[in-house]
Formats: sequence, C-alpha cells, structure tokens
Amino acid sequence: MTNTDSRDPFETEVRDAFRRKLDTLDSLIPAQLDPNHETGRAVGGLDSAPRVRSGLAFGSGAVRFAAVAAVLGLVAAVLGPTLLLRGNVAATGSPAASHSQAPALSPLASTSAASTTHPTTLDARVVASFGSDELTAAVLGPEGAAYVIDSTTRSFYRVDLETGARLPIISIIVSGGGSRPGKPVLLATGGGDVLILDDENNLWTWQEAQGDKTGRGVLKKVCVPDSATWGLGLRGIGTYVVNDQLGQYNLYVIVPAARQIIRYQPEADGACYPAEARTGYLRVARDVSTVDDMYVDGWIYLVDGGRLVRYDGGQASSVWTAAAGYAPAIAPYFTHLTADEPTQDRGNLYAYDRANHQVVVMRKIDGAFVAAYRAPAALDSVTALFVVKASDGSETLYWTSGGNLMTAPLSAGSAAAP
Repeated sequence: MTNTDSRDPFETEVRDAFRRKLDTLDSLIPAQLDPNHETGRAVGGLDSAPRVRSGLAFGSGAVRFAAVAAVLGLVAAVLGPTLLLRGNVAATGSPAASHSQAPALSPLASTSAASTTHPTTLDARVVASFGSDELTAAVLGPEGAAYVIDSTTRSFYRVDLETGARLPIISIIVSGGGSRPGKPVLLATGGGDVLILDDENNLWTWQEAQGDKTGRGVLKKVCVPDSATWGLGLRGIGTYVVNDQLGQYNLYVIVPAARQIIRYQPEADGACYPAEARTGYLRVARDVSTVDDMYVDGWIYLVDGGRLVRYDGGQASSVWTAAAGYAPAIAPYFTHLTADEPTQDRGNLYAYDRANHQVVVMRKIDGAFVAAYRAPAALDSVTALFVVKASDGSETLYWTSGGNLMTAPLSAGSAAAP
C-alpha cells in the first residue's frame, strides 16, 4: 500500500536548500514582477508601487530583468545539479524513466543514415538486349535516341528508347567522307553530333537526318590532323559547346602517352581541329591512364582510380568534394559518370559506385550527396549510364550492363538541385 501523504525526503532537502538561498536574496527581490508593467496594473492583489533601492526602481525593465535573471540563475544553480542527480537515480531504477530520457535522433542525421545505408531500389527493366554481346559505351543522342557500342561485333547502334528497336549505323550510311571506321571504342556528344572514336584514333560524327524517324543520318570523319600522335589507350573524349547556333564545340581527349587532357578549338568554320589550336588542359602533366570517365560542362569532372574529382582551370578543386555525406559500408569506387543538366553548376551528377553496386546522385554545385540507388544484379556491372529528363522534371536512368541497355524511373526529389 502506498502512503500518498508521505513526503519524499529528497524533495524536502531540495526545498530547504532553496529556501535558505532565497532568504539571502530577500532584499534584492522586487515587490512584484508585473508582466503588464507598461499599464502599471497590480498583479495578484500586490501593491503596484515599485520598490526602490540605491536610487533604481525595479519597475524599470532593465533592473527588473536583472532581478529575475538573478533569481532564475539561483534556481538553476541550486536545483540543477540536484535534479540532475535525481533524474539519474530515477533513470537507473526505472525502465520507463530510462526510456523517456533517451536522446532524440537528429532528423538530418537520421535522413542521411537512411539514405546511405538503405538506398532506394530501382524498378529496372531491359530496353534492348544484345544477348551475350558486351556493350561498352552509351550516350543519349541529340534527337532522344540512345547510341551504344557493341564491342563483340565491333558495331555502333542506334536504339529507340520507346520501342527498343536497334539500328546498326555503319550499314545505313547515306553519305560521308573518308574510309570506313575501325572498331568503335569511345562515344561522346557535342552540338547536334554523336562522336565516335575508333581504335585507329579516327574521330567520326553521326548526325541524324532532320525529321527522319527511321534513325537514318550522315556519318562523317572529323578533321584532326595530329590524331595519329595520340598513341594507344585513349581514356575518354568530351566536348564543350562554344557556339550553340553553329553547333561548334571544343574537343577534349584524354591521352595517357602525353600525360594530358588535350584540348582542341575548332576553326572558324568548324571544319577542322588543327594542331595549332591544341593545348594541354592540365596545368601540370600527370598520369591519366587510370581515368575511367569524364564529364565536361565548363568544369571537367574526372573519375580517376575510383575517385571523382572536379578540375577548375586545369587543376583539382580544393573546395569541391564528391558525394559529401555519402557513407556506404564499403568505401566507394566510382567508375562512370553522367549528369542531368549540361549547364555548369546546375542539376546533379550521377556516378556509378562499383564497390557498392549503386548509382550515387550528388549536386553539381558543391558535390553534396542527394540519393543512392540500387538494383539487385542489374547494377552489378555497369559500363555506361545517362539520364533523360522529361519536361515535367521527372527523370529516368539508363545504363548498359553486359549485353543489355537497362532503364528505371528515378524517385521524385532525386533531381532536387539549385
């Protein structure tokens, strides 16, 4: 049976200690603490005349605030440690109390942990299958179709993203110049062109016939007179549009033999990339043989040896960190890269993390982590990826894995970026 009239000795001790301290401050406490002091009304029937000491009226806001602060400070000083001790005693003696004292998790920390530890699972499907062949590159063409390299058959295909229909480009050339291309090895886009680099360092452009829905077009050899000096094992090609009306762009080639990213500017008529217009983009020549992918939007993003680095003016940025806040169980190893906006500092980057079989989304402007996506088996071996952004802002991810061109819609909000 519980005696409801008994007084907790711990409470008695606290009350007595507090009373002794208040007695020492009696002369400092104002006769009233009037929350309506602007009207001068009495509170609780107390005399409304202010108590004056040392020539200062406690009716003034500043002095009254000081007195209240002193009292509240005293309460904290006397009761704080005591109640803290009391709280600890109750917590250790009562499971219910212990549960109520558990600290709340930060919403930001909780969201971040959930995003990195539990990535969103994609609803993946096959757009087009090339059977046991190996697809090694893919880009989104200017007219909205995909272009892929089938390294098994040494072929370059156009793939309709809606129907999955495949069209081998080489066999339907309408016109063009130069010899037949060698084995296609690298792809890029620029202006209205799809660029194909073959294994003999010849660069070609494919332009779809305007208004032709069958996928037919023109394949032309690009004039780059010194391409024979590039050597073997080129690691990537990219472009940056310098004249949108004429569809002209600078050309970037990752050349291990030169320890450089070589940049070419087009002639005025855009017909050639002469050697005189060739410069080294990197301020200091370095080993680029471990670069797996490149994205250019004014900055240059390199996926190099598993790391994603942004280059500003030819040197690695010291103020940009890839996927800041992304903390998977295994240290990430990035291999492929794309973006949903071509404009510098706008939109998001999408990088494939091979170590965790995930696609990681990060903001272009600062590298901050946005989201992570997984798809059991379908993301085990990615060789290229790109994103299609619809007019309503929704986004769809496409990637190549083995002999398949895959796709999956991305969840709402993954594209949130300045």
